[in-house]
Amino acid sequence: MDSYLVMAYSYATTHSIVLHSTTGKVTHTRRNVSGPATQVGAAVGVIRIGATRVRHNPPSSAGQCSGGGPGFMAAKAGTLVTSDGADSAETAALLPSATMPDVVVSIEDEGKTFDTAVDVTDLVAQIKANPSLTHLKLKGNTLSKEAYRAVVDAILAVQTTSGATLKIIDSSDCFTRRGPSDIHTAMLALGEVVERKELVELNLGDNALSLQGAKILAPMIARCTSLSILRLNNTGLGPLGGKLIGLGLAEGARRGLRLKVLQLGRSRQENKGATEIAAAFELMKSLEEILMPQNGIKAAGITALAGAVSANPNLRVLDLNDNTFRPAGCTAMAAALSSIHGLREVNFGDCLLRPTGFEQIAQALVDNHPDMEKIDLTYNEIKRGNVDSLCQLLSGKSKLVKVELNGNILGEDDLDRIKVAIGAIETVADAEDVLGETDEMEDPEEEEEEEEEEDDTDDDDEESDTDGGDGSDTAEDESALVADVENQLKE
Repeated sequence: MDSYLVMAYSYATTHSIVLHSTTGKVTHTRRNVSGPATQVGAAVGVIRIGATRVRHNPPSSAGQCSGGGPGFMAAKAGTLVTSDGADSAETAALLPSATMPDVVVSIEDEGKTFDTAVDVTDLVAQIKANPSLTHLKLKGNTLSKEAYRAVVDAILAVQTTSGATLKIIDSSDCFTRRGPSDIHTAMLALGEVVERKELVELNLGDNALSLQGAKILAPMIARCTSLSILRLNNTGLGPLGGKLIGLGLAEGARRGLRLKVLQLGRSRQENKGATEIAAAFELMKSLEEILMPQNGIKAAGITALAGAVSANPNLRVLDLNDNTFRPAGCTAMAAALSSIHGLREVNFGDCLLRPTGFEQIAQALVDNHPDMEKIDLTYNEIKRGNVDSLCQLLSGKSKLVKVELNGNILGEDDLDRIKVAIGAIETVADAEDVLGETDEMEDPEEEEEEEEEEDDTDDDDEESDTDGGDGSDTAEDESALVADVENQLKE
């Protein structure tokens, strides 16, 4: 009985294995061809499995595998079949390795409205026509709960019948003009896909998930231990919602979840959410990007996140823009930055570092992060007295491509010194290109001769360190909600 393998074969970006159906030979070419994994053609080869082995030559010459013949059959990429369609998994160990292509179904940013299951008929057909589906992009459309249910059913059907491994779902900005019932019912449906533990990236950003959405999502992500990238930007979770997400991430970490990227900005995490999420990060020790800008996080939350930074030595990107460090947060974060060594991008813009806090952060970044590419320190009340430390921070950063300092208290002479420090870096061709906008700098000459003493207490009338409301009416309501989610996490 003849056996065949349908596979997308790629040795490098410019090489493919192509089936010549007339001769039954599989030859190596120099063409880079993309297409559905089920398409038998330039990027897909059907290889006959001999009785004992598969012969194939290296890509340095025209390679070929034995057999083939015109009687081949199309199947899911990577599927081993016989001429009568029966499985032939026993010969799989004989196969040469192959790199499978991504199979994408996308309606990204088409701006369509899907109110019923009938409205998504074409989308469902696309999903079912791609049994090797790996990426689904729904971003920038609006789906009702009925439409979303139909999409999920199609995904589950493909996964069940063909064993497809869906790796990425981008469902951001998918519920414009939809109410909580649509959003939360759709999320419950999505959970049936997420909990299959195959998903690598999930994007639910720019949706009004709210506290109820966090309650649904927390157990879902705890069970999806395959997840590597989670994007929840601008989702309105609130402090308690962030706490529930943190509990879910922590339980996931105990089960083996190892996130590399968390994007959770503009969602009002405050101290409560940030502290719980930071605790989960400390368990994971795998984060490469922490993106949590514009969350109303204050000193206590920043201090908790500093602990998370210390626990994640592979961290490359840290964005805490528009949160409030103050002295306690600066001290904790500076210590954390001194304990790791691989940051590429830091965004502490509008974080109320002030001169003393900046000095601490600058000293931590001077020697420990030689591969720094982007630094944002805008609107932090950095002054002329900080310029020496700033120049020291920038010097020697051979990979530096952008420095943002706008909104600080620096004059033209100060900026000239900074440009000289940037220009002294051998790899920088033009310091002007590296230094960002400076049109909103405050003039140090206009400051009062006797500067007001900085009020660096964490509970002054400008900034308190307490959270705002979080959508729960009482402490008892919060305790009951947390207990409910914790019980779900134990299941």
